[in-house]
Amino acid sequence: MAVLKWLLLCLLLSAGPKLAAARGLLEAVPGNFFSARALLQAEQCTCTCPSPTTGSAPALAPQLTGAAAPGLAPETGSPPAPAPAPLPENTSALAPAPEMGSPPAEAPGPDMGNSTVPSTVPAPAPESESPGASAPALVPGSSISETPVPIISVSPPAAPNAGPYCTANIQPGVTWSNGDGTYSGIMNVMLVNHGSNDIPTGWTFSIQNPNYLGVYGAWNWMYSGMDSTGNATGYANQSWETIQANAQNQVNVGAIFQGSSPQNFYPRGITVNGQRCFIQQLR
Repeated sequence: MAVLKWLLLCLLLSAGPKLAAARGLLEAVPGNFFSARALLQAEQCTCTCPSPTTGSAPALAPQLTGAAAPGLAPETGSPPAPAPAPLPENTSALAPAPEMGSPPAEAPGPDMGNSTVPSTVPAPAPESESPGASAPALVPGSSISETPVPIISVSPPAAPNAGPYCTANIQPGVTWSNGDGTYSGIMNVMLVNHGSNDIPTGWTFSIQNPNYLGVYGAWNWMYSGMDSTGNATGYANQSWETIQANAQNQVNVGAIFQGSSPQNFYPRGITVNGQRCFIQQLR
């Protein structure tokens, strides 16, 4: 307590014009440590006041650097200058000030998932092929005999036949009843050769209709017989019966046919030397 009062005395004496206020403050200090004489002597004292223990005190700063002593009333005049804030002892714990001009590093935002699109999409893994049918394993000492593949020869289409090509012009005649349920009818056939070669005498002839039952008489050809399908066959036996090429002539052959119907004597098919002729009816 004595040391505090001594320091306050030295501080107040250095204030000069504020001595009167200092006296009031000292008188307010409990204990009345200083008398009026001591105050007068203190007016002549400089800032170097003897220390009660060491005999001399260091020079005091003209202003208070700490807090005011307890029990001292604040001055009613201008307020004292505020004391500077004390510096922390451990300055290494202070964060370094950011450099001027460079913006502070931004804190990373919340993880929104991997939004980075890769530059290349990895190729999908190849699908494993399903095992197909495998060749049978060979028994040691055995061998596989190859079966020869048959070669099918395709013959080129035959050239158009240069032989006879005929037209059979039909001229039907009268028909009548035989009285036994059968009928007879006269039929004339004019044959024309449209081929490039003549058809010499001796050519075969056939005429067919399912209605035919038989032939009673024939001219310009020799009748041979009839089968169950109504096909009557024969051949030409006259020397003049050569059918000339390129339709230069026509040969008339005919017969009286017996049939089961009076209205069905028109032939269904005619051949010369086995080749079918085109059938048409004369008007």
